[in-house]
Amino acid sequence: RYLYFVSNRPGGCGGNDIYVARRLDKDSFIHWGEPQNLGCQVNSAASDITPSLFEDADGTVYLYFSSNRPGGVGMQAIYVSILGPDGAFGPAALVPGLNTASNDLRPNIRVRDGLEIFFESNRSGTLGSTDLYVSTRESTASPWTTPENLGAPVNSAFVEGRASLSFDGTELYF
Repeated sequence: RYLYFVSNRPGGCGGNDIYVARRLDKDSFIHWGEPQNLGCQVNSAASDITPSLFEDADGTVYLYFSSNRPGGVGMQAIYVSILGPDGAFGPAALVPGLNTASNDLRPNIRVRDGLEIFFESNRSGTLGSTDLYVSTRESTASPWTTPENLGAPVNSAFVEGRASLSFDGTELYF
């Protein structure tokens, strides 16, 4: 019932911002409320892109995204924000273990259990411009493992990006 998207419409925090629109009627796909900016604790004066949402078993909602805001590790970095009890997302924080001094962007967390995340990077060891990487964790409270390049034949000498895993974990789309 929620659609998270990116826009540079006027009135945001700057650059591209993340918004949410709520479906007004759960049985209809055409009745949506006015999009709401997630606010300047999540969004920044830079570009904040590619929202990926996950809700864990205890009901905590995590929003992963990438941004080129100042203070990141590289030109683009992966951040997370947690939905508070007041219904607003809290301050964005760098995700430990996923970022390098290179571009690390467009995260997509496995929705089923939150134990796997895919993203693209141009870090050392890529086969081309940007490659797809994966990181896993034992539980949602555990740290992410060192990201691994998916290698050939998934990655090539060209740009691979915005990976999404099917709900059952058997297909990767990019």
